Amino acid sequence: MNLLRPIDRHVSVGGLRFHVLDWGGEGRQPLLLLHGFTGHAHAWDTLSIALQPHFHVYALDQRGHGDSDPADVYGPIAAYLVESFPARTRYTSLSLPYHLGNGIFGGLTGYIATGIAVKANNVTIKNSLIRSSGACTGGNGQAGASAINTGGADGGSVVTGTQIINSEIDGRDVAGNTTGTGGANYSCIRCNVHGFNIGIWAGTNVTVTDSFLHNNSPNNGTAHSDGIMADSGINIVLRHNWVAMDGGQNQVTGAVNFGGSWGPGHDQTLDNNFLAGFTGCDLELDPRGYNVRITSNAFSNRNGWGGTIYFVGGVPAGTGWSGNYIPETGATFVV
Repeated sequence: MNLLRPIDRHVSVGGLRFHVLDWGGEGRQPLLLLHGFTGHAHAWDTLSIALQPHFHVYALDQRGHGDSDPADVYGPIAAYLVESFPARTRYTSLSLPYHLGNGIFGGLTGYIATGIAVKANNVTIKNSLIRSSGACTGGNGQAGASAINTGGADGGSVVTGTQIINSEIDGRDVAGNTTGTGGANYSCIRCNVHGFNIGIWAGTNVTVTDSFLHNNSPNNGTAHSDGIMADSGINIVLRHNWVAMDGGQNQVTGAVNFGGSWGPGHDQTLDNNFLAGFTGCDLELDPRGYNVRITSNAFSNRNGWGGTIYFVGGVPAGTGWSGNYIPETGATFVV
C-alpha cells in the first residue's frame, strides 16, 4: 500500500542502531535513499511519496545523522554497504537493486589514499579506499611494489599485526609489476582488490578471508600475474575468498600461487575458496611443501588449456586434500 506518512523502523547492525523510514510498497523493487553529509532521512519525504507507486521506498538516517547511532569511522560506499547491509550486499558496492544518494556519494565518502607504507606494529586500516598510482617506497623484496606495504617500508624493520578490514584497494590498471598488499604479518579481511598485476602478496604470517580479488591489470607486460601470491609462503591462511584472474592478463601463473621459487613453503591453508585462473591455472603447488591443507575449494574449469589445468606442480606428500570440487559440474576434484 502507499503511505503519506512513513513507518519508523529501527535495525541493529554491527552494534549500531539505525533509523529507517519505510514508505511502503511491499513486493515492489526496493529503493534505498541515502542523504548527504548534513541531511537526514526526512530530506526525501516529497520524493518518496512520488516514487512509492513504483518502488518499495526506504530512507535511511545514516550513521551519526537523524536518529541513527554515530560511529568512529565513516567508510567508502563498498565497505559501508557490506557492513550495513550484509543480507543484500557481498563484496561489491551496489548490489542493492537501486540506491539513490545526494551530497558527495550520498554522504558515504571515507578515507581515500594513493598508498600506505605501514611503519608501526598493530596498525588497522579500516573502511578505506586505496587508489594506487604506483608503489609505496621501501619494502621487503617484491612486496615493495605494494600499494599497502607492510614489509619494512623506507628501510625500517618488518612490522607485525597489521589489519586491513572492509577496504577497497584499486590498482587502476597501472602498467608494470604492481601489487595490492604485500609483505608479512598482516590480515586482509573483507577486502576488494583489483587492478594490480598481483592482488595480494603473502610472504609470512598472512591471513586473507572473505575477500574479493578480481580484474587484475591487463597491463602486466611480461610479468607473471597472480591473484594471491604465496610463493614459498609460510603460515598462510586463505579462507572463503573469491579469486578470479578475469582481467585479460597474458602471463598468468595462477589464481593462487603456492609455488616454491625461494624454497618450500609450509603451514599453508586453502579452505572454502573459489578459484578461477582463466588464462592460467587455478592453483600452483610445490611438491616440496609441507603441512599443506587444501579443503572445500571450488576449482573452476575457467582456467588455461581448455579447462584442464586446475593446478600445476605436484601435490606435497601428506597434504590434507578433501571436499574440493568443480563448481560448473559439481564433480568432486580428486588428485
